[in-house]
Amino acid sequence: MGSALALVLVQGVAVAKQKAVRTPAVRPPAARVCPSSQAIPNRANLVRIRAAVLCLVNQERERHHLRPLRIRRPLRTVAIRHANDMVRRHYFGHVTRAGATLDTRLVRLGYRGGTTIAENLAWGAGGHSTPLTIFAGWMSSPRHRANILSRRFRTSGIGVAVGTPQRLPRGQLGATYTHAFASSG
Repeated sequence: MGSALALVLVQGVAVAKQKAVRTPAVRPPAARVCPSSQAIPNRANLVRIRAAVLCLVNQERERHHLRPLRIRRPLRTVAIRHANDMVRRHYFGHVTRAGATLDTRLVRLGYRGGTTIAENLAWGAGGHSTPLTIFAGWMSSPRHRANILSRRFRTSGIGVAVGTPQRLPRGQLGATYTHAFASSG
């Protein structure tokens, strides 16, 4: 078991409670298949980190005979903006400080592609901020896992921000993740 990893989930627009989930031992084979899955996010590697998350998610979906998720720009934009907002404004949740839900954030972008939406959030510090550790935490949480393995979802967007909603000890690095899902679009 790893250290506690903060995770939150929302289905549609209903907000779930924040809870800590202990991360299970990570399967090394996934790291070989998905480049950068064990990298600690920094400003220079965020594109590769997002790709690693998608790779891990789609690899798991394939194991369950599900279609891979496709990235859609509006979902990615919403996810990136939300991850950055949580870090900048020091909160962790599906509703912004201004009261915007995932649905509200998507509508503001003009997105009307998904009839069913969901969002997985996580943050970690140090070695617990890698895509593989975040993914393992999501998979150990029944509701996060349900989003990842839902047949309804066809498209997604992944956002990763360097930094965490909580202030960390000086010199410690971390990252905040947002994964938005939609049934179409």
